[in-house]
Amino acid sequence: MKFFVKFTPIVGKNIDAITRFANWDLESGDAMMESMGIKVLAQYFMTEGGGFMVAEAESSSAITAFTTPWTDLMEMEISTVVDREEAQATAKQVVSIVSQMA
Repeated sequence: MKFFVKFTPIVGKNIDAITRFANWDLESGDAMMESMGIKVLAQYFMTEGGGFMVAEAESSSAITAFTTPWTDLMEMEISTVVDREEAQATAKQVVSIVSQMA
């Protein structure tokens, strides 16, 4: 499964979030995510703080376990995402179900 994770500093916690990230060992963090079965596909940061990542994992529990320790400083929004082919297939399925209900 693929997940979109948006992280935004909690009001008044931006400097604390920046400080934690500045001191974060990126290689250890990557190894931790890998050991949890998380593969980061993209990760971008906004210059004013916060950012997002797109990651792949077997379930949402790994994503939740990795992001929860940051929730004292960051608001997290986690959504399951699909590529456009899967989204279109789902849309067709929905249209079919709705047409059967009419």
